[in-house]
Amino acid sequence: MEAKYSKCSKCPAYHLLTVERKQKIEYWEYKRYQYIYRMKKIRLILLGESIPASRYFYDINPDYKAGGLRYTLKKEFNKLDISDSLFLESMVRKGIALYDCALCPLHQIKNNTIRRAAATYCFLSINIQHLINQPNTPFVTVFPTHLGFLRTQIQSEILDREIDRYSFSDQTGLNQLYEKVKSLDE
Repeated sequence: MEAKYSKCSKCPAYHLLTVERKQKIEYWEYKRYQYIYRMKKIRLILLGESIPASRYFYDINPDYKAGGLRYTLKKEFNKLDISDSLFLESMVRKGIALYDCALCPLHQIKNNTIRRAAATYCFLSINIQHLINQPNTPFVTVFPTHLGFLRTQIQSEILDREIDRYSFSDQTGLNQLYEKVKSLDE
């Protein structure tokens, strides 16, 4: 486990990486893996800015009834009337996976320049591997407005696979984009 975090000491968000945080990350990544492992094929990757402090998309225990990414995605995919666990199962069937640029809760950093530097650093040093492992899978970013990674520092081979950008609070049009990706894949 510690090898994964060996580069973290140079990250601008290093102060957020506690022992408790590492345990949460391992647990949440295990939860994500349980869903993604069951996908026949990953058709689309959603790339978020960072794993929040106290809840995680793939953990059905936290409340997402009034906000957060799972809520806004349920709204976009017309699934507000089903449970979170059924929604996550629908994401498995669709082949839509969510990864994050950063492991630490970057919303706790008030300086946006530092926040973007941390998202970029963690993405390039640790989490880019998720995209490298799926070389033919397109992705969309789902970042808070004016945040996320620094595009000038991301390799063109990765950026060339980005097919759209969405706001963390509004993914209007993502459902239609997914249908287009799905039709091209069949």
